[in-house]
Amino acid sequence: EVRMSITYGTFALMKFFIILLLVTHWLANLWALTLVLVDEHEGVPRWIDAFDELETHVEVKTRDSPLKTYINCLYFTSYTITSVGYGDIGPTNIIETIVCTIMVVIS
Repeated sequence: EVRMSITYGTFALMKFFIILLLVTHWLANLWALTLVLVDEHEGVPRWIDAFDELETHVEVKTRDSPLKTYINCLYFTSYTITSVGYGDIGPTNIIETIVCTIMVVIS
C-alpha cells in the first residue's frame, strides 16, 4: 500500500476547478434553455440564428445537433465567466439578455 498525501493547496485548487467545471456546465445548460424559452416560430431572433449564415455549406447545422449546441453554449459560458467576451455569440432578445445577466452575476 502506497500512501499519497495531498497538500491543502493542491486540494483547494482541485476543488476550485471541479466547482468551476460544474458551474460552467450548469450555466451552459441555462444558456441552452433560452432556445426552448423562445420559440423559433415566433419570429424573435435567437443567438443560434447567427450560425445560419456561417454554416451554409455544413452538413449538420448547430441548431440540429445537440452536441454542437452544447459545445457552443459551453464556449459562450466559459468566456462569459472569464470576462473575455469575444462578442461572436451574445443575447439577441430580452429572455437571453436576462439569462446572460444572471450568468454574469453568478460568475
